[in-house]
Amino acid sequence: MNGELLPPVHGGPLRAVVPGYVGARSVKWLSRVEVLVEPSSNPFQAVAYKVPANGGDRSIMGRSPAGPLGDLGVTSAICVPDESSRVPPGATEVRGYAYAGGGRHVVCVEVSADGGRSFIPARFLDAPSQWAWRRWSCEFELEPGSCELVARAIDSSGAMQPERVSDVWNPKGYANNAWHRVHVLVTR
Repeated sequence: MNGELLPPVHGGPLRAVVPGYVGARSVKWLSRVEVLVEPSSNPFQAVAYKVPANGGDRSIMGRSPAGPLGDLGVTSAICVPDESSRVPPGATEVRGYAYAGGGRHVVCVEVSADGGRSFIPARFLDAPSQWAWRRWSCEFELEPGSCELVARAIDSSGAMQPERVSDVWNPKGYANNAWHRVHVLVTR
């Protein structure tokens, strides 16, 4: 990992890594590998790592069939500035990353400085690639006051991040890829 032996805390000496899939599919601390014809009956795979098939509707939660965690949906995150930062008025660089699972790649990231009412395209700092984050950057002229920065991404299949956490809500919070929101205070 990063040019070093994989440490035990990250599954060393051997870990399965399944590119483009939820981390629960990248099992730590392997002692053996089994190839099965049907899904595993292991409690983590058969019971724990499930997302409600109904999309998380709380009114019928627990009574609907659950599906396994699988492909990662397209997602983006704002890294700079971070939540609750104080930034000076004027030109402010916003930076982050985006990712798409399932062999897709990120084709567009849009960023908003007005809570998602309007967006501008970010510029990419990396070439598109399967199984890799794509860093991005953009700049806003910010006025004094409170500001909500928002990022959303689109992948090569045309899928866009869902706007609200409620669109992907489930009891364990798995696979939350809603628009990323960061609140900053613009002050002198």
